[in-house]
Amino acid sequence: MKKVIVMGAAGEVGFAIVEEFLQAGFEVLAPTRRASELEKLRALLAPNLRERLAVYGCDLMLPQDRMSLGQRAKSFSADGVVASLGGWYQDGPLERMSLENWNKALQNNLTSHFLAAQTLLPQLRPNEKSFCVMIGGGAAFEHVPGAAHVSVAAAAQLMLIKSFKAEYQDRDIRFFNPVFMTPLVTRSRGRHSIQWITASLVGKMCVAFGETEAEVETVMPIHSLAMAQELVNAWEKQ
Repeated sequence: MKKVIVMGAAGEVGFAIVEEFLQAGFEVLAPTRRASELEKLRALLAPNLRERLAVYGCDLMLPQDRMSLGQRAKSFSADGVVASLGGWYQDGPLERMSLENWNKALQNNLTSHFLAAQTLLPQLRPNEKSFCVMIGGGAAFEHVPGAAHVSVAAAAQLMLIKSFKAEYQDRDIRFFNPVFMTPLVTRSRGRHSIQWITASLVGKMCVAFGETEAEVETVMPIHSLAMAQELVNAWEKQ
């Protein structure tokens, strides 16, 4: 059975990713600071899916938790890791932003991805289909008033995954950072445009990438629902 580690699984996009991997037959390990919330979501799954989801409470910002997570990941021996971390919020112009809020944005949206990759990539099962996916948003390319801190972190994330790819070039790990250029439709956010991409399609894309052998650009802007679906369809035919 294939295995994947999903970081950020208690979030709406993260849990949709978990559901799609479970539907595809994967065993899923979900490390999270919000274990109680994730357990409530886990209880909503069908029994045959629920039994393949393991919730693991940890905080990436704590060294002892990263050490224990690394050990748990080593024993789990996953084929891949997916990180859907951080979030989007407005906090005014940079000239008035406090250092505390700036550091918080970088920690939640950038440092979390760095620590997840640093901790988990060495523990992936060595094979030609091992993979790492970091979920990104359009703020990496576009300035949004009041959310420049999110844009800075998102743009840096793109170089982060490219740097990990360069440093892991002697390992059979494939790297992918889809950058979703539309808002994502989730349980709490309805669709306001037919072009908006759904969280479940984000999950299907992660699954399809994990199973394809096609060459894929490391950083790829995804502009519409149709584009996302076309990629999934193409990879599923591989």
